[in-house]
Amino acid sequence: MPYRIEHSVTVDAPIEFVWDIIQNPDLRTSWDARVTSARFLDPAAPFGKGKQMEVVIDLGAFPIVSQLEYLSWKPPYRSSMRTINRDAFRSATTGSWQLAEEHSGRTTWTTKLVFSAALPLVGPFIERWFGGYFDKLTKQSQQQFKTFVEAEWKAQRVLITA
Repeated sequence: MPYRIEHSVTVDAPIEFVWDIIQNPDLRTSWDARVTSARFLDPAAPFGKGKQMEVVIDLGAFPIVSQLEYLSWKPPYRSSMRTINRDAFRSATTGSWQLAEEHSGRTTWTTKLVFSAALPLVGPFIERWFGGYFDKLTKQSQQQFKTFVEAEWKAQRVLITA
């Protein structure tokens, strides 16, 4: 049975600012505890459905290179992706990032992920192990994202008022 993850965090920054940072692969390693590198496969391709990215996931001695493809693109509220993995576990991940604008000028970011492994017999074990690992790192990444974005937003506001 696929492993499902859902976590939310509220960030003290406007939705457009949060969207711009969350969708920038050059900043991904600044806040995402799972990712050691991220890049668009075709930087010139327009943002949106079908755009592809490569990310390297940190598993210690066994990094996983994943190719991701956007399934939906609705700035600044929602994007969703799926992996196009060819790993030994025959794993698949789908997920979405949803942003909600709060009345206070804050933004709530919700991450939803579904991880599955198609190997007979050991698939459920792999799903629980990797799922639990990614669940922990997703929560950690959201807290790091909150800290990073709030610092960037504060620095930008200081520059504007100076």
